[in-house]
Amino acid sequence: MNTSLRLGLIAFLCAGLTGCAILPAVGLNLAAQGVLALTLGPVFTMGERAERERCDDLASKDIAVTEPVEIAIPTDEGEVQMFERVFWRPEFEGEGYPQKERSKDSTATEGKFVITERSILLVTPPGTAGVRIPLEIVSKVDLNPVHPYSMAVKSCGGRFDIFGFWQGQANRLDPEAAAVAAAKIKARVAAIHSTAHKGTEGPQ
Repeated sequence: MNTSLRLGLIAFLCAGLTGCAILPAVGLNLAAQGVLALTLGPVFTMGERAERERCDDLASKDIAVTEPVEIAIPTDEGEVQMFERVFWRPEFEGEGYPQKERSKDSTATEGKFVITERSILLVTPPGTAGVRIPLEIVSKVDLNPVHPYSMAVKSCGGRFDIFGFWQGQANRLDPEAAAVAAAKIKARVAAIHSTAHKGTEGPQ
């Protein structure tokens, strides 16, 4: 691994820790809006309850994140968009994320990042575990505000999958690719959620 790639990977692994430096300022801002928070509290609670119910329903159908070995690009999930050289690691709310991340010495898995019309995948070299995230269970997609080449995909159960994008030809981190991927995922997730919502409305 060359020096530029090594430094980039270290930056990716540390991205969340640096980004968390802005949390105290955000907290002060929210504290100054206490009345608004009290007013909106019930709305957030209803949203969280609906999200839990949705996730429970998906779990009952065995729709979940998987980490298969030698994952292949599916041929039956519609249009495919692929990004070369992406680094992946999982984080979990139960372990303190996003306020606390694993050590910068944690290893990240390199592979091809793939977005289909049904899922997000990291396709890895033979013998290596990748990840498949069904779009139905994705609840949020965020770019790191400090390190925009790093994208967090939140899914049911308080799981976050972190992807760091690398521009191979330019030998540098790639925020442009991360932004394109985030926009594509958000659009496809919105389409799936919209279709699912219409399916529960019944005949008009």
